[in-house]
Formats: sequence, structure tokens, C-alpha cells
Amino acid sequence: MAERKFAGTPSLDDLLSALQAAPPRLTKGVFFYLKRQGLLPRDGSFDCLFESLLPPSVPASYLSSNSAAGTELKSSASSSLPTLSSSSLDADPTLPLLHRLQACAVSQEQDEKDRLGTSSNADTTNNVKKPASAAQPVLQHPTFLYYPDLKAQPYHPTPQSLQMLEDNWMAIRDEFLNVKSSFPAMFQRQEADVMCGDWTVFNLVADGSVDELHRDLCPLTSALLESLPSFCNGCSLGWAFFSVLAPGAHIAPHYGVSNCKLRCHLPLVIPTQDVSLCGLSVGDEIRAWEQGKCVVFDESYEHYAWNETPSAAAAATSSDSSVSPSPAEAKSSDTQHALPSPSPPSSSSSSSSSSSSSSSDGYRAVLVLDLWHPDLTDYETAIIRQCLPPAK
Repeated sequence: MAERKFAGTPSLDDLLSALQAAPPRLTKGVFFYLKRQGLLPRDGSFDCLFESLLPPSVPASYLSSNSAAGTELKSSASSSLPTLSSSSLDADPTLPLLHRLQACAVSQEQDEKDRLGTSSNADTTNNVKKPASAAQPVLQHPTFLYYPDLKAQPYHPTPQSLQMLEDNWMAIRDEFLNVKSSFPAMFQRQEADVMCGDWTVFNLVADGSVDELHRDLCPLTSALLESLPSFCNGCSLGWAFFSVLAPGAHIAPHYGVSNCKLRCHLPLVIPTQDVSLCGLSVGDEIRAWEQGKCVVFDESYEHYAWNETPSAAAAATSSDSSVSPSPAEAKSSDTQHALPSPSPPSSSSSSSSSSSSSSSDGYRAVLVLDLWHPDLTDYETAIIRQCLPPAK
């Protein structure tokens, strides 16, 4: 499956500057990024070092799967990255950074020894732990930035800070229904990763940039997002949008850009609890949405969604065809007096119909937002924001 592209391109100067005082796991993450972009030597000098730092859930091929992007990144940087070839290490200004990376490997090896209480499978000659054989299926594969040493699991517990979203989910749903009915053209049809059917979104935040017009149309939702301490804002990794899956729509299996953020779905309109008809799969675990209850997951795992709920028109057609009269019955009915027209519904029944119309249309709607991974410190998120500012 083709990987999704990421619009943000950090400056090499920013990356190298961030590494000077970065925590060890961010040092590893940025070096993984540089290696994957083809900006480090391809002679294999450091392959063992890099592979030793990958967990079993990430394939070694991850480090080279995006190397074609290196040329573009080099040309857009304000300065070229010094070569990390083994023949010129003595004069290499990035040597302290490489030493930091090696220190990460040694520290990781020692942590493993302490955790197990035994000696690990270390290469004592190079002070590098050899990669262990994968004990589980490879599922995690972020397309842009892999951030090491963060807790990895497909679904995460809902943090307490999201309680305010759940408490106000009906008001958020009302804002969604208003823009959907009043400004349908503002919902953008998605083409990437769509197997079939229609998937449309209404962006509130895209690549870290706030859509001012859309924010004004959804003031409560926007205010709640901005008040969330864990919201991935001020960074091009961050998104927030209303997502609508029409009946019959399937989003293909794909991976997200980074594991340093988690994705949250706040279900607003769920046509059915039957997971075979409408559901979400992350890793190898399938779940159904429940209106007003957040679902938090790591989108660096393979994930996809579907909505096979029949539309209202399809359901009506199916119902009509199942009770269509025989030709004799139809002819007999033609001779009978016409029935009186039904009286208009009362205001109370009209209101009830309006409130239930969202689910009878068969579409699925959720508010999507990105959250910082809870293992990240404030210092680490500040460095990531520095390296990946919002798109202009």
C-alpha cells in the first residue's frame, strides 16, 4: 500500500539545533528521520546502530523506505548536512551528535539488562544491542517520524481531559449538523485512502493552522479544542476536523504520519452499533463507535474504517420492494376511493423527527482531533513544535 505523504518539511538546521540538547529518545527519533530521508551515508556504516534501536514492532526496512525524499529536503535546507562517513569522523562537526546516538544505544542496552535481570544479546565489541527477532506482527509504521520509547499499543485509555468533550458532545453535534445542512460545499471530498464511497471532512485545524472561517462557524467546538492541554496544536502534525463517512464508504488500510501523537474520535452521529456494518480497526482490533464516547488510538498502526449502513433511500426502496402489491391487488386498489391526505405533524413530532434524522440518513460522523502522546514531556513537545511549525 502506498504511504500517505506529509506536507511538513523541517529545516535541517532546526533538526540539528534541536539535537544539541534533546532528550535521548528525541535524538534517536530525529536520526531515524534523517536516515529514512536518505540524508545519512548509504554505505551501511551505521545500519547496525540504527537497527539496534528499533523495537520489534518496527521493521528494519522502515529506515530506508522513504530515501527518495532526501534530494528534495537537501535542496530546501539552508545548509547541507555534514557527511557522517566513517572515514571523516575525526573532522565531523556532528560527531558529538553521533556520540549521543551511540550513548542512546548503550543506555537502551543497559535498561534492557536491568529490566530482565540478565545479560542481553549485546555486541560487546561495538557496544550495540543486536536487534531481537520480531515476536509479534509488524503493525506500527509511521510514514513521517518515528519517535522511539513511547508506549506502543493500538488503542489508548481516554484521558480525563477529554471529559469536557464528552460532556458537550450534543452541542458539538449541533454545530456539526448546522454547518452540514447550511454549508455542505465546505465539506471537502477525500480521494486518498478511499476504497469506495464518499468520505468528506470539514477542517477546523489543518497542518497546525486554524481555519478562521470554519472556527467562527463552530465557536463552541473550537473553544473546547483550544482549551485542551493535550491538543496537538502549534505544530504541523496537528489536525482537527469533522469526518463524514457516507453509506457504503470504506477508508482503506493506511498508516498515520507519527507515533508522537494519538488520534481521537468523538462520535457524533453513529447509524448503528453493528460493527460489521460500521466500525474502526486499529492494528488487529475492531471496535464500534458509541455516540458521545471518545475513542483514542495510535494511528501509526495500520487502521481503517467502514460504513455499510444502508442509506435512508436504499432502506425505503428495499422496504417498498418487499411489500409491493401483486398486479391483481394493484388493479383492485385503483377502483377504491383515494385515502385522505395525512394531517401535518405536530410541532413535537416534527422536533422528534429532526433530532433523529441525523441517524436515519445512514452516514457516520465523528469529530477527529490529534493529541500529544502522553509519554512526551512539555520540553519534547516544545522541540517538536520548533522543528515542525504550522503550515503557512
